[in-house]
Amino acid sequence: MTEERQHVSEDEIMECADDSKTFMARQPDKWAHIFTCGKCVQIFCAHKRVIRFLKEYGRLMRLARLTKRL
Repeated sequence: MTEERQHVSEDEIMECADDSKTFMARQPDKWAHIFTCGKCVQIFCAHKRVIRFLKEYGRLMRLARLTKRL
């Protein structure tokens, strides 16, 4: 599984950001890519409506890392 993931386009992110949960369910791979790719995260963070979602996601990821250490 070494296929090169394509960057998510800015338009695609803006399009889906209104309904982030639906997008996440429909496109889990692309969603994961947004969060693991620095360039996509920067584009994504520029969209104000999902900043709250990103903060929550970050909090959950930190929790997951802490839990793994225990």
